[in-house]
Amino acid sequence: MLPLPDFQQLIRDLNQNLPLNQNGLINDLRKWMGPYKMNLPRKSEIWKVYKSMVDSGAIQGNPELENLLRKRAIRTISGVAPITVMTAPLSCPKNCLYCPTERNMPKSYLSNQPAAMRAVLSDFDPGAQTSSRLKALHQNGHSTDKIEIIINGGTWSAHPRAYQTWYIKKIFEACNHYDVTKVIGEGIAESGEAKNIIRKKLITGHKIEERLQSEDDSVLIPKLLEEQKINETGQNRVIGITLETRPDTISAEELARMRMLGATKVEIGVQTLYQDIADLNRREQCVQDVKDATKLLKDAGFKVAFHMMPAMYGSTPERDIEMFRTLFADPDLKPDFLKIYPCLVVKDSDLYEIFKKGDFKPYSTKTLTDVIIAAKQFVPRYCRISRLHRDIPTESIEGGCTVTNLREIIQKELKKRGLVCQCIRCREPKKLMAKEDEVKLSVQEIAVNDTKEFFLSYESLDEKTIYAFCRLRLPSPTNSGVVRAIPELAGAALIRELHTYGKLIPIGDKNNTESAQHMGFGRRLMAEAEKIAREHGITKMAVIAGIGVREYYAKLGYELEGTYMVKKIRS
Repeated sequence: MLPLPDFQQLIRDLNQNLPLNQNGLINDLRKWMGPYKMNLPRKSEIWKVYKSMVDSGAIQGNPELENLLRKRAIRTISGVAPITVMTAPLSCPKNCLYCPTERNMPKSYLSNQPAAMRAVLSDFDPGAQTSSRLKALHQNGHSTDKIEIIINGGTWSAHPRAYQTWYIKKIFEACNHYDVTKVIGEGIAESGEAKNIIRKKLITGHKIEERLQSEDDSVLIPKLLEEQKINETGQNRVIGITLETRPDTISAEELARMRMLGATKVEIGVQTLYQDIADLNRREQCVQDVKDATKLLKDAGFKVAFHMMPAMYGSTPERDIEMFRTLFADPDLKPDFLKIYPCLVVKDSDLYEIFKKGDFKPYSTKTLTDVIIAAKQFVPRYCRISRLHRDIPTESIEGGCTVTNLREIIQKELKKRGLVCQCIRCREPKKLMAKEDEVKLSVQEIAVNDTKEFFLSYESLDEKTIYAFCRLRLPSPTNSGVVRAIPELAGAALIRELHTYGKLIPIGDKNNTESAQHMGFGRRLMAEAEKIAREHGITKMAVIAGIGVREYYAKLGYELEGTYMVKKIRS
């Protein structure tokens, strides 16, 4: 009988003879494991041995080997470690035509979606979901000291306030007091028994209502603020929180509350800019709701993402293409981020009944591809297309695009047609390293109503790669509603986003000096933004800083005022 493989020796061999790329790593693993007649080890298994050897001093850390061993490196290549969690099925009183309404699930989500499965298995407990994702990231070699929390689950603002506060408090508790031994649900979502467990939970429901009755928002808020304070210097720092909601729920008071909770980005369901299409699909909102929400969000410094839905019931490819043109031509719109979710027909929706009767014919994959390629030509350099398709399993789609690699198909077709997309995501450096003499500062003024916005960025000389950027908004003369709710913003220019790309570098790590995150681009952009603000007569700057980056801005001379980091910038 052959002995079990010695993974420590494997690590030493890889360390001495580093593979050139992922294919080289796989080939080396096959050769090494050949005599044992066993399957290749998982990267997470190799990483665990590697990490223990580095921690014990048996070997020195090797950043190049770490890059090869890091599973799903794309997750942190944009500079942060994203963690998606899902709220309980309590929200959204609306009844949109296309929206799935599966029993005991948040509206618009299905129980066989990966994030939803993890949520159901943990009874929608935010702490358990967060701990689960922290564990998965650690096991696969990712740093988690800069975390972006993305909260899915429908209309956030429709949740009871006590639930909102409790939910985010639990997330911060999980980040501040992370304990691997208390992780629930991780791994089981991919096991054979998962479907049976989920099916039972969906029938019996969840005990959220009982929990809400025992919670008092006024008691929860001080506890949340205490956890936020701990997180400012914690090991797993929450640098941003994203909420999703409807545009007609946005008010200055609602935004002040979101800031208290720690939110920095809001995704709003726009779906269409045509009132007749909105009415036909029972959206119960108008375009003016979208414009009003966008202005309020930007006046309060939030990053703004739009969810857009081409191929809706009643729409046409021509109208969809014109919609995307309007999206960036109208100074009252112009989102920072875009999620394109083509309309899909699923059984647990009223649209399914119309589809069965033959009264709705979804776009073909070719037509949809043509629409998105045309849409991409309107997307400016300051916008990031985050998604091109809903993460709905193919078996749940009754009508619409079932292609799972739509983004890849579109990228290939763009290249074939000699076209390019200039959105931020398509220009991110990925594994490219920044070089000082090959980088330039770019300042773009964005035409918006009431005020001025600037998109500052460090890019390659050919402008094909973006290494860092900053969103600056000058104070609007008509933002009195926001200032009444958030007085610290009176007269202040706003930094709505500061982001440096490249592999996520742990806080305090000075290795890998060519990474964009370690070339001081953030500080340079802040200095340039302050200069522009002063040139426009502004003497105060406010940053919508996530809890975990308050320390960074404090080092730049900013102080916490209310929920923003603020600095006097008199010349």
